[in-house]
Amino acid sequence: MRRPTFDRWIRREILRISKAKSFNFRKLVAQAQRNNAPDRLAAALLLHAYETDRTQKLFELVWDDSLRREYEKALEVFAGRSVELLALRGTPMMSLDPDYWSFLTRYADDYYAPERVASQKRELWEEARQALLKSGVSPAEAAKACGMDVANVTMFLNRAELGRLKMKDIKALCSYIKRAR
Repeated sequence: MRRPTFDRWIRREILRISKAKSFNFRKLVAQAQRNNAPDRLAAALLLHAYETDRTQKLFELVWDDSLRREYEKALEVFAGRSVELLALRGTPMMSLDPDYWSFLTRYADDYYAPERVASQKRELWEEARQALLKSGVSPAEAAKACGMDVANVTMFLNRAELGRLKMKDIKALCSYIKRAR
């Protein structure tokens, strides 16, 4: 699992929110200022522009005064600091609009997902290992019963090589071993 960069991550979020097929900055800014604009699109555009040094271009394209004031307020809160680092450090910014904060927390969640998945796999491995020792089921028997590769299951169970199996396979293996007790 690869870690996302903030620029690519926020671009993907903008495309998802706007339902656009391509990233045309000018059209997206215009879309954000319409009455029927998707929620949080304006916030995502500012985060992208700020992180890629395009805030001047963004302000040139904004004609809505209330949106311009919102952007100015957010820029004061950022105070020249990297948005990506603010998100990863979990820096609380109470004066920041909740839309901006939700993007920052979701980015941090996606950034730290590999550690979270590895931790979950480690916990499941410990459960499976304990259940395997109690049940007397061999790794090969468990692998065949679950329809998995014997070598990968053996390496996972005996040597804790967590990258050998996907999370859904680990869960299926754990449930089989627990039932076999």
